[in-house]
Amino acid sequence: MTKRTSGCDHRRAAAVAPRRRGVALMEVIIGGVIMAIGLGTIMSLVSRSMTQQSEGERQLIASWLVDELLTMALVEGPVDYPRLFDTSGRFDPPFDEFTFEMDFADRGVDHPWEVTAAVFWPHGREFRFVQAQTLIAIRQDESLEVREPAESVDRLARWYGEDEAESENQAAAEDEAAAGKAAGGSGGSSVGR
Repeated sequence: MTKRTSGCDHRRAAAVAPRRRGVALMEVIIGGVIMAIGLGTIMSLVSRSMTQQSEGERQLIASWLVDELLTMALVEGPVDYPRLFDTSGRFDPPFDEFTFEMDFADRGVDHPWEVTAAVFWPHGREFRFVQAQTLIAIRQDESLEVREPAESVDRLARWYGEDEAESENQAAAEDEAAAGKAAGGSGGSSVGR
């Protein structure tokens, strides 16, 4: 059985087809606009997070550099450090975008020095900085006496365990004894490890 269609049905189908194509085109355009807005938002968020990450990295590096400055002031002493090193300037590469300033304040006899270190870096048209302050006592006696622990430290036993360390110590003692006999000595010297 075949169904006969009238000419009216063909005309109606022909009129509906362009409308459907127009609706599909509108859906594609609206979907493209929504996708563009979503991608733009994502790119904005990624850009902002990358900026914040690089700023956090600079703050971390500046903190390390401040710590290094204060450590060197502690090692050299607050009196000698300004004579030996610059108290302001620019760091060497790869940290040459950072500058530093140090301040040493003598608070009087029998009081520690107040040492302040600040590290600056550019951020747009302004500068950001990290600053730390500590108290450092001057050395009373410059003579360096040799300090030794109350009991010897067996580093091999700490690392390898007791059994392996004993065999290593025995081998080292045999090597020292052989070296001492070869050199004509008594072989009684000991080396702390």
